[in-house]
Amino acid sequence: MFGNKINGFLGTTSSFSGASYGSFESNVQQLNPDITKSNIVTFNSNTQSNGISIVSSSQITYANSGIYFINFLGQFAFVGGASNFNITVWYALNGTPIANSSYTFTTTSAQNAQILANLEDIVTISAGQYLQIFWWAGTTGITLTPTAAASNPTRPASPSANFNTFRVG
Repeated sequence: MFGNKINGFLGTTSSFSGASYGSFESNVQQLNPDITKSNIVTFNSNTQSNGISIVSSSQITYANSGIYFINFLGQFAFVGGASNFNITVWYALNGTPIANSSYTFTTTSAQNAQILANLEDIVTISAGQYLQIFWWAGTTGITLTPTAAASNPTRPASPSANFNTFRVG
């Protein structure tokens, strides 16, 4: 999948021989069991990678030092309650939250309303370091939710979480 995105920009993935890149997804629902604690986004699919891997389902680990572009997409659904609620998404490097990396999104009070949270940044990473994506919501009725494939018209499934990263310097 990530390779297909790269193909559209710069040619075939073979032109990236030796480049560091990764595309990771989760196709499972991720719950918000306690509004007093943060949640770590987990990934269960490595769609394509070179020099970047997932360790312990949440640690996006970089084999090579460099400057990296990161992009997280989280598909949040509001499945309980009757009010608008905030969702905050941020990232951490080696378990330490990065200053000014959090963004807050607000849901509507409509049942099953969805919002796509997007987090992008340019980050300097040393070999062996890892990133993690965190989220918090003001109600247990918000989840990271995948969407099933559908028909009439045909539409592909979408993951609950998607993380793409590649070296830019």
